[in-house]
Amino acid sequence: YTRLRAIVDQVVPAGAKVLAAGKSEPDPAMLYNSGRLGWSERRRALDTTWLNGEATVGLHYAIFYKTYLPVDTLPYPVLYEDSDFKIFKIKKEQ
Repeated sequence: YTRLRAIVDQVVPAGAKVLAAGKSEPDPAMLYNSGRLGWSERRRALDTTWLNGEATVGLHYAIFYKTYLPVDTLPYPVLYEDSDFKIFKIKKEQ
């Protein structure tokens, strides 16, 4: 996760809540290294009903560590992708 903070700082606004879906369930190290507050969840991370529900209580972005949880498609805009991470914008602007 050594590059994660720099990536998140470029893509995710300060204060935004994130979902960190990484190596384990939960993965507090990934969440901590993102530099944001939020959720650490793998089991439901690809469940759009759950993601939409969490967006109503503050979830803004989802960060996936692709090595451990590959994600090909979700119905959200992709803000960033490289060989390790993929970041989606979950919460729609009001």
